[in-house]
Amino acid sequence: MKEELLHFIWKYKLISEQYLKTLQGESISIIQPGIENNADGPDFLNARLKIGNAEWVGNVEIHINSSDWLKHKHSENPKYKNIILHIVYTEDTEIEELTFQKISTLELKGSLSQKLLEQYNLLMSSEKWVPCENEIESIDSFLINSWLDRLLVERVERKTEFINNIFEKSGFHWNQTFFEVICMGFGFKKNADAFNILANRIGYSAFEKESQQGAENVEALFLGTAGFLPKTANHFYIQKLIKLFEFQKSKYGMEVMESKLWVRGAVRPANQPFVRIIQLINFLVSIKRPILELMGDKIIIELTRVLKVDSTGYWKSHHRIQEPKVNGINAMGGKSIDGIFINSILPFQFFYAKWINDDRLLNQSLELFDAIEPEKNSIIERWKLIGIEAASAGKTQALIELKNSYCSKKKCLFCGIGNQILKT
Repeated sequence: MKEELLHFIWKYKLISEQYLKTLQGESISIIQPGIENNADGPDFLNARLKIGNAEWVGNVEIHINSSDWLKHKHSENPKYKNIILHIVYTEDTEIEELTFQKISTLELKGSLSQKLLEQYNLLMSSEKWVPCENEIESIDSFLINSWLDRLLVERVERKTEFINNIFEKSGFHWNQTFFEVICMGFGFKKNADAFNILANRIGYSAFEKESQQGAENVEALFLGTAGFLPKTANHFYIQKLIKLFEFQKSKYGMEVMESKLWVRGAVRPANQPFVRIIQLINFLVSIKRPILELMGDKIIIELTRVLKVDSTGYWKSHHRIQEPKVNGINAMGGKSIDGIFINSILPFQFFYAKWINDDRLLNQSLELFDAIEPEKNSIIERWKLIGIEAASAGKTQALIELKNSYCSKKKCLFCGIGNQILKT
């Protein structure tokens, strides 16, 4: 028996009325089970119960064994002074303190639904990819979609945690924050950390100053700091970048990144860090308005145009320094652009909307996930095999969250779908 299951049973009032009796034989009527408390203190706060002929308002504490009250030293904690009911699975010892205070105890052993216990044990012991794989088809699609809508919010909020850290570290500077977030986004999964280092070593202030001098200055700053500029070159353009960076290095005290920080192995040509840096530069120098002015329901349209900008000049005919190629470095493909919006731009907008308390912008940010094509990956393919298909990135993000944060951890008691299976 797990305490979290007892919490679930109490929260949803899944105890037959005939078993709602104290050890002293008084009937218990649940008016309000209370608010589940995830912080220190009693498990449920502000419950309203009728015990015998008296109505009580206060807190409820739940344990597997009554002796856990002593083991957890609740007597020494003032937060447990307003207990009106002690719920236990097994009354293994009398708690004299509670008896003296006339606090009732409800013992659940032998009174719980066998069907519920069997279903719970079945889910917990399941070795399937999703514990409820056999039961999920019986769940109403409206409930599933409602739960997925909530999971999208959970996932985006979790993604914004790192944005908040950046924002605080930057001294609450929006441009610096976006600069770091977008740089990490262009690193995608394998080079996100390296791009984060790059963004921190450059800083928005240096980027802004150099961008006023033109794209060449920005290329020198980024490629030089990343450690991609050679010491010498034959081509005049690369010679120019080398010279520019030598000045920038001295001007800003720039520290060049070590080669080992970049992941190149098992990375597709289009995803190589050098290519992504050039695409990042094109993106940053092509934004003609302050980023906060672009926040809104048109952000995908406006920034997609920018992300689709092809390389010009030297990079139109080169894909590496001093390595000619007919097509050079092209603009990002559609799926990569979608990834930038999903993992960087829309979470940033969501965080900004939440910070300024703009509910309209907040909802727009979530709705925009549904304007993006569904992602294709192994998790989404497995959900499809089970019978759950996603029509948008909003749904694929929610399904990824469901699998990683609930199914894989067997947190069925905290899942809207698992809840429904256990309650029916």
